[in-house]
Amino acid sequence: MALNFPSNPSDLDIYENYRYNATVGAWQSIRTGALVTMSETAPANPISGQLWFNETEGKMYVSYDDGTSTQWVAAVGGYMSAINTDDDGVNRIFVGTTDPDTNYTLNEGDIWIEVPA
Repeated sequence: MALNFPSNPSDLDIYENYRYNATVGAWQSIRTGALVTMSETAPANPISGQLWFNETEGKMYVSYDDGTSTQWVAAVGGYMSAINTDDDGVNRIFVGTTDPDTNYTLNEGDIWIEVPA
């Protein structure tokens, strides 16, 4: 099914599962925080679960809404040079309070973002 995006969108307009990014002039998926923004500064008005790779620090952050405010929280400590993929070329990102290793076999390159219970 084709999507008929609105003409003349404003920055951060949302349509279906997409948000308009005026900086790049394109609609970007907002599903499950799969979009990773790579920049020296944090994206403004993030969606909870959105990922940001800080190019200056070499760190990954996740936008977290605790019900009172939204902040960028370090998703992975230390410096990262790359995220590796498994034999199928797939990385998995787990977000939750339970260690995913109890239900899944974690592979190199998988990410677990532990959130407070």
